[in-house]
Amino acid sequence: MILPPHHRAAIIAHARAQAPQEACGVLAGASGRVRRAYLLRNTSATPQSNYLADPEQQLRAFQDAERRGLDLLATYHSHPGSAAYPSETDIALAYYPQARHVIISLAGGRPQVRCFAIESGQVTEEPITQR
Repeated sequence: MILPPHHRAAIIAHARAQAPQEACGVLAGASGRVRRAYLLRNTSATPQSNYLADPEQQLRAFQDAERRGLDLLATYHSHPGSAAYPSETDIALAYYPQARHVIISLAGGRPQVRCFAIESGQVTEEPITQR
């Protein structure tokens, strides 16, 4: 996945702004390159440890991406106090097998952004390129 620096900065800023709650959103683009980052509201009843994207915002993001001819490349969410690796819950709730899962960790001194494919419970890390 190609995640341009300005989109990377936007999702990190979103994660920081929402901490200690998890932030979430959608990344859309073409040919593996992110063109739009949709920062969504977390409506989970337990936002410190889970995320649930606002369904209306998510639908609008999907509709906007489709109107622009963009594909759903990834969902993203933050782990304010833990590693950038899918939790058991993340794996169980991976509803879009064609999409990647970007996780932003705020644990430690420097945010870490990692990308994963999650299919049938199997987690595979994939590289993120910035350009």
